[in-house]
Formats: sequence, structure tokens, C-alpha cells
Amino acid sequence: MITTLAFLLFRYRGGALKLLFTRAKGKPVYVLPGGSQEPGEAPERALQRVLQEQLGRRLGGVKRLGVVSSQTDTGQDMETHLYSGKLDGELQPQAEVAEIIWLSKADIASRHGAMTPMILEHVLPLLEALRIW
Repeated sequence: MITTLAFLLFRYRGGALKLLFTRAKGKPVYVLPGGSQEPGEAPERALQRVLQEQLGRRLGGVKRLGVVSSQTDTGQDMETHLYSGKLDGELQPQAEVAEIIWLSKADIASRHGAMTPMILEHVLPLLEALRIW
């Protein structure tokens, strides 16, 4: 089983509630910022580290939202723990991140092919069930 952490950050932009996504260099799909824990690393500490590496910002006010399960494109079982919180300052793509983008539900629908099945089939339904988005 692969276990990952994902960060959900919402902002109102252009009159719509939008969710933050990133796209890695050389990759065609948008994903939620996040990554994996190192051995012995607490989940919140891992999320702090990964967001600093990807977006160049520190995380505050961390809240666990839930867990979604899916499979990777190679068929491995995957579990993603979802968190929300606040990031200080302006976000800047770091290291492997090519693009930072804010997407509304309508934006996601129009970019369906650029979204992972985990986001479309698991994360978005969970956000709707929790009445977050």
C-alpha cells in the first residue's frame, strides 16, 4: 500500500471558490500539493516539509479532512490523507513543480483529462459529502 499526504487550500478568485493544484515538471496532470512521509516522520511534519519543498511556504492551522483510497495507474493500492490549513505569503513553484493553478469546479470539469482519477472519483466526492466544496 502506498500512503501519501495531500494539502487542500481554497480561495475565492474571480467570484468562485477555487482549489489549489500543482503540475510537476514533465507531467501532464494536475495534482494536489503533497507527497510522502519519511520513515518516523509525523504526518503534519511531513506535510510541512513537502509544502516548503513544493511551494516555498510554511503551513499553519492544519486540519485533517479525511482519507481516500484508490489505485495508482500501475494498479497499486494507494491511500491519501487529506489536510487543509493556511500557507503564509505568496506561493512560488519550487523544485519539481512547473505550475501552480487555482481551479473552480467548472475549471476542473473543462480540464477533466488533466485530472487524476483519484481527484475526480474520490477527493471531489469527499469534499461534496463534507460540504466543503
